Amino acid sequence: DLPFRHEPHLVQLLADVWPGGDAPAPAAAHVAVLGRFAVTRGTDVVTPAPGNPATLVKVLALRGSLTADQAIDLLWPDADVSTGRSRLRNLLNRIRGQAGELVVRNAEVLELGAEVVTDVARFDELVEHTLAAPSAERPGAARVAMAAYGGELLPGDAYEDWAAGPRERLRRRYLSLVDIVADDALARCDIDEGMRLLDAAIEHEPLEEVRYERAARALIAAGRRARDEAIATTLPR
Repeated sequence: DLPFRHEPHLVQLLADVWPGGDAPAPAAAHVAVLGRFAVTRGTDVVTPAPGNPATLVKVLALRGSLTADQAIDLLWPDADVSTGRSRLRNLLNRIRGQAGELVVRNAEVLELGAEVVTDVARFDELVEHTLAAPSAERPGAARVAMAAYGGELLPGDAYEDWAAGPRERLRRRYLSLVDIVADDALARCDIDEGMRLLDAAIEHEPLEEVRYERAARALIAAGRRARDEAIATTLPR
């Protein structure tokens, strides 16, 4: 869609011979909340300004929708109804001016635009696919889902109450993927990959003892195999 955005006069001149005759659909907006906060539309960065514009987009990316009253209570808890609604209208206009139809309002409901995609929704979709996959396919699916986890949810909003629950849920889902891949690696006697994955999981959740126990058992088993192989090489043929 670059010609339509940067050379519209040429597009107009070529309209009669352009295949299809119409401009392509506008690029979908992508909202990233895993490991960072950013909004892009095609090659353009259209991240809303810090503060209330960014907060509204973040919360909608996590919750899916908010009523107008819920948004006002979240962003301006001390405002009266009239003031809150006026501020909300201005806020939506600011977001639209910078990022297009990123946030839409349907009557009293606010939600992300139909063309907007989020990395958290994609991650959840891949996790569900992993859990539903046959056991033989599950480790491969888990690897794909792990790659979609860009990091801790909204690290810049570590102390926001509205982010705490989703952050923990997503972290748990990520650790469940790590466990699947680690178990597969250890079952294949790939001790190096298994330990690397267990170490990563322990770093994310250092208080869960079960992974320390699994790592210890894997190292003991690897030591026994190495001992048995060493003994086997010394036996006369």
